[in-house]
Amino acid sequence: MDEPQRSNSSGQSSTSHQSSPPFVTYAESLSGLSQSQTPVAQPRQPINGFAIASLILGVLSWLGLFAIGSLFGLIIGLVAQRQIAHGQGGIRGEEFARAGVILSIANLIVSCVALFCVTASLGVSTN
Repeated sequence: MDEPQRSNSSGQSSTSHQSSPPFVTYAESLSGLSQSQTPVAQPRQPINGFAIASLILGVLSWLGLFAIGSLFGLIIGLVAQRQIAHGQGGIRGEEFARAGVILSIANLIVSCVALFCVTASLGVSTN
């Protein structure tokens, strides 16, 4: 097999090998496949609607819905997590539900602390 000869700056010849693989386009890679080997796109699993609603309520609770949005976001997020866990892999959205629950819990804690501070500063008695 003939190898390409190159001369370097000192005039000596050297042998070089190209080790990079040939460039193959996507269409060329599919052209050698038979009909039974053609890749089929898998349908994406739907996202649980309660998970999305929980995330939206969790965000809105920080933007003005406060404790009411947090309560609904927490409840809906827990329902979504249960549905996703028992859905046997048919539904996704666990991350959305988890984020909604975390945002809702954090807002509930902040709302309760703020309510306690306001009532304490106003001197409201519980007699």
